[in-house]
Amino acid sequence: EVVEGKKEIGCRRVEYREGLNVGYRYYDTAKKSVLFPFGHGLSYASFEYGQIRIASFTTQKEEEIQVDLEVEIQNISNVAAAEVVQCYVHDVESTVYRP
Repeated sequence: EVVEGKKEIGCRRVEYREGLNVGYRYYDTAKKSVLFPFGHGLSYASFEYGQIRIASFTTQKEEEIQVDLEVEIQNISNVAAAEVVQCYVHDVESTVYRP
């Protein structure tokens, strides 16, 4: 039986109460150092990143923006490997609390 979007399992109910400052966000907010920062991948390979370029920028509505980025990456090590580029964006002035 589903009650207000929560699934009842027998007589038990599971509720998420940790809030937003969990995991790496706690360490960022508390300004504590960690051994491996968020997004830090361990690899035997080394990569060289070129300049990042905005390939295209389009707006269809004020709240809908699409940006395509390009960056050249070169494996400069002696082992075969792959790399994943991640891009994080955020509101400069958010009305919602975000750590």
